[in-house]
Amino acid sequence: MIPVSISYGDWSYKGDLPQSLAEVPFKLLRPVMRELLRPNIDYAYCRIACLLLNIPSKWWRRMPDDVRAQIVGLTCDIGFSAGGPEGLRDSETATPLLEEFKHNGVTYVLAKAEGNNVRCSEYAFADGYLEDFAEDPSEINMLRIIATYAREESYDKELSLKRSDRRVPIYSRDEVDARAKELKGLAPEVATAVFIYAIGLKKFVHDMYAEWLFGGTPDPDDDEPDDEPEPHSDDPDFGWWGIYMRLGKEGAFGNIDQVHQSFLHDVCAYLVQEEVQARRNEKAKPPPNLEA
Repeated sequence: MIPVSISYGDWSYKGDLPQSLAEVPFKLLRPVMRELLRPNIDYAYCRIACLLLNIPSKWWRRMPDDVRAQIVGLTCDIGFSAGGPEGLRDSETATPLLEEFKHNGVTYVLAKAEGNNVRCSEYAFADGYLEDFAEDPSEINMLRIIATYAREESYDKELSLKRSDRRVPIYSRDEVDARAKELKGLAPEVATAVFIYAIGLKKFVHDMYAEWLFGGTPDPDDDEPDDEPEPHSDDPDFGWWGIYMRLGKEGAFGNIDQVHQSFLHDVCAYLVQEEVQARRNEKAKPPPNLEA
């Protein structure tokens, strides 16, 4: 938040202006997101300024151009871009902008900040759907991403507490496809908010574990990081699913089905510990004997 003090005529505003979408008050988030999707960038920023500063339309129309330009300038500094979904890339965040939403009378709950309740299979599903969307940015591919992270609220409160997750569990792609069909017609601002979270979580996981698991140090300038774990041998690389199969055979998290339902960060932490030990063992090896 940045402190702002502006006055014109009988209207004045003194308070804090959000610097990111995550700081926008919840009641204003959906209308702000709706404006961000407008193709007319200049008009979008004017509307956002009025929303965030609670400027009545009659006062906005009466303000001199230089005052309006000053206000819009402050809004432009918030840290996100308007002009359709492509303009929202700077707002990618691993903190969900919406904790839940309703669609056709059904409450859908999003995953927690930084993926703290995201399961292994869930992340692998979403990661695959993000790749599909990059190849074919169709509505159904976006809805599959949303349907993975935003799921119906579970009525089993005891199970929700046990799983640290208010959402119904996820087990298969068929479930995702069925949910995606139910989400057709979802408000664009809601769909975009969930999509931003999905991309943000992908980058968060990459930045957290890239140095150890993904074959190199994270590159902040890489728009499309390769966050598939490096294979441990010359065998075919099945990405996340191959890692899960190996862990299922080892039994560290139980069988393969139990691995799929384990928390992603728990599994990644285990994999990092494995890599740390492997590097220590490599360093501890005696130098090769070069004598003939």
